[in-house]
Amino acid sequence: MRFHFIRGAEHANEAMKKLKVGVVGLSRGSVYAKLFSAYQRTQVTAICDIDRSVLEKYRSELGLNNSQCFNNYDEFIRKADVDVVVVATPIPYHAEQSIKAMEAGKHVLCEVVMANTVKDCEAVVRTARKTGMNYMMAENYCYFHYIREWRKLIEEGTLGRIFYAEAEYVHQVIRESTKKQLVGKRSTPPLHLAQPRTPLNAARRPRRESYSFR
Repeated sequence: MRFHFIRGAEHANEAMKKLKVGVVGLSRGSVYAKLFSAYQRTQVTAICDIDRSVLEKYRSELGLNNSQCFNNYDEFIRKADVDVVVVATPIPYHAEQSIKAMEAGKHVLCEVVMANTVKDCEAVVRTARKTGMNYMMAENYCYFHYIREWRKLIEEGTLGRIFYAEAEYVHQVIRESTKKQLVGKRSTPPLHLAQPRTPLNAARRPRRESYSFR
């Protein structure tokens, strides 16, 4: 997401204006809500979740009033006073909700992954280009200190010319509490995770990797 700093004394007020953030999906999104509440250039002005008890919990913690809380996403998009929407709902909803937010004039920070089909990924990209809104997938791994240091070593040629690298990554994607609910649901589609480029190889050339959990 590109947030541009405005220079010049005549634009001081605009430069200091806080971005208003709305978060949908508080099971995961509560982390973002707390971070954006703490950051000096942002403020959380709306939250959305289908679980009313969760909504009330974070309404109280974030100091919001009832009019800033929604349990319907379409109503949230229409009425919430926000500049940025954080999409932290389950993966099948990411593309649709990101598209609706951008079409409503909101920037989007979306949890990984962008979508669970190539068609939906393409739709998100088209919408971002059409609306001019900023879209960012919230992949944080490439910003980790040790990854940035490895990339720096590669760019400086410290390790010589890299021809091939291989690594393994184990990630528990199903919570213990939901395993029983998912077992036996043949209608549940495979979960596809896509990494646009490997962080260490980004200095050399773009590369796409994909992973499927069935």
